[in-house]
This record gives sequence, C-alpha cells and structure tokens, in this order.
Amino acid sequence: MGRIQSLTPVLVAVASVATMMMNPRRASADAEPSPPAEHSEPSPPPSSARALALSIALPLAGYGLMAVAASRDVDTLSKLGMGTGAVLALLGSSGGHVYTGRFGRAAAFSAGRVALAVVGLGAAVEGISYGDSSESDYDHDKARAYMALALGAAGGILGLSVWESVDTYRSARAAEAAGAAGASLAIAPMLVPDRRSLTLGGLALAGTF
Repeated sequence: MGRIQSLTPVLVAVASVATMMMNPRRASADAEPSPPAEHSEPSPPPSSARALALSIALPLAGYGLMAVAASRDVDTLSKLGMGTGAVLALLGSSGGHVYTGRFGRAAAFSAGRVALAVVGLGAAVEGISYGDSSESDYDHDKARAYMALALGAAGGILGLSVWESVDTYRSARAAEAAGAAGASLAIAPMLVPDRRSLTLGGLALAGTF
C-alpha cells in the first residue's frame, strides 16, 4: 500500500506527459497566452483646412461652370452646365459643413441662399418686364427698384456663402481642438489623517471626458 501511494505522483506525471505527447496542439494552445484584445482608436476629427477648401471651391466651380455655359450657344449641353453650375453656386458652400457632419447648419445656410435666389430671380424678371419700353406697362422707376432688389439678393447670396465658409472653418477648428485634447484619466494616492492621528489611505480619480 505504501508503494502505491509513493508511486502515485510518478504515475500522475507520466500520465500528464503522455497526454501532452498525444495532443501537442492543445498543449501548445494552453501554453501560449491569448493575444491581447484590440482596442479601436477613435477616428480623428475632420480637417478644418479640407472643410474650408470644400466650402470655397465648390461654389467657385459652380460660378465658373455657369460662365462657360453662358459663353456657349444655347443647346442641351449649355443648359445642363448652367443648371449644374447654379446648383453648385447655391449649395456648394455647404460642402464643408456636410464634410464635418453638421447637416443642420448646411441645410440652414443652403435654404437661405435658395430663398434669396428665388426672390432675386423674380425681381430680375419683373425689372426686365417693366424696363422694356416697347411694352405698355413700361415703368422706369419700377424697373430700377426691381433690379436693385435683384442685386441685393445676389449680394445676400454672396454674403451667406462667405459667412458659411468662416463658420465652417471655425467649427472645424473647434472640433480639432476638442479631439486633440481627448479623454484623460489620472489616478493618485490620497492620504487623509483622521481624528485619532491615524492616516487613512485611498485612491483619488480625476479626468476629462
């Protein structure tokens, strides 16, 4: 009986070695530590320079396309170029806000420019109509007033475009600054003496999120 008890550890060791030799893959899997879990890095904030470039380049491309279309003979291609250029001129300044994910601001600025464009176009049509001396309703003063309104609407469109470009850059810069700061967490030891002149230990947490 004593021999069997003394041989028990040896038999257990032999059985373990035999099991490892019969199934080496499992043994190696148990021996190798599991790879650490991958942590996804937060995506960087949108570039303020790229947002500003989109806000300026898209409407300029629209005005350029309209100018090229106006210099051509009136055909399907010129009409298509004029329409595409008008859309880019009115909505292109919002490209920077769309790029940075601020769709509400993009919609508000674009709606303002479209409203001014409708008012300006209507005023221009009325101004041309009253300015035609061959028509019975010719009125020079009304023609001038309507054309002044049309020019004011055009100036408002330009002003909204410049304002949106500035707003796009400032909001993108603020997002970059917030992303650069990021979240932080600090852990520091804390020692507080109590009434019995004993020191109580602990940890203090501080952070920004």
